[in-house]
Amino acid sequence: DRLEVCWSHLDDWRNHALVQENREWLEEVNKLFSPSTFIAYEGNRPVGMIEFMPRDMLHEKELCPCRKRKGGDAAVLPELATGFRDYLLITCLWVPGPMQGKGLGKALLTKLLDSQTFKHFRGAIVFAADRDPAWPDTIHWPAGPREFYERAGFQVARRLEKPPGYLLKYDRKSSRRDERPRRP
Repeated sequence: DRLEVCWSHLDDWRNHALVQENREWLEEVNKLFSPSTFIAYEGNRPVGMIEFMPRDMLHEKELCPCRKRKGGDAAVLPELATGFRDYLLITCLWVPGPMQGKGLGKALLTKLLDSQTFKHFRGAIVFAADRDPAWPDTIHWPAGPREFYERAGFQVARRLEKPPGYLLKYDRKSSRRDERPRRP
């Protein structure tokens, strides 16, 4: 379903070489860390996803192969690989254009931050690229705009020049999320 969310906009997407590379990468990541993805559904159809991995895994595994091919955020790896030990790295948050604005991205991020998986980490980090004026209004590659994360309690940890964007962090212990009463 994760591959379908990412690639179903392409004709015959299941047979594309890059989709196969992504499938192999995801299988390898899931052997090391699972779950690595939460998916939102409308009925039985996947309509969005958030992908994540321990930041410390960047020494063993690079980001999804599509990042290198699309000129995405692979250049930010040296910045991501320093500091933030024991943090989760949000590698992608994707909600297709027609589904945006319906709260799916917020629901996926909330699911991650409330998950048992997240409780084993000090916090989360994400790279948010500066908006490219050539992109349609709905696209923020790869994980969404800085403002989206700031509304969820993330703070700018670093401003990056190459690629231009922001490294944002969310500290679990300082978040109000941990102060809520737990349900029995």
